[in-house]
Amino acid sequence: EPFIDATAASKDEITAQISQCPSGALSYSVDGVEHRDRDGDPQVFVAPHGP
Repeated sequence: EPFIDATAASKDEITAQISQCPSGALSYSVDGVEHRDRDGDPQVFVAPHGP
């Protein structure tokens, strides 16, 4: 949240919201160039006694 209506929001509003994704799971592309919040391979961290 907040949710964005991709059919009504501007490109700047959409890209700003994507950049706020805390997990880095979202990305977008402009003119064939992919933009990611984080580079690198996905990683998994296991916390002792964690959920």
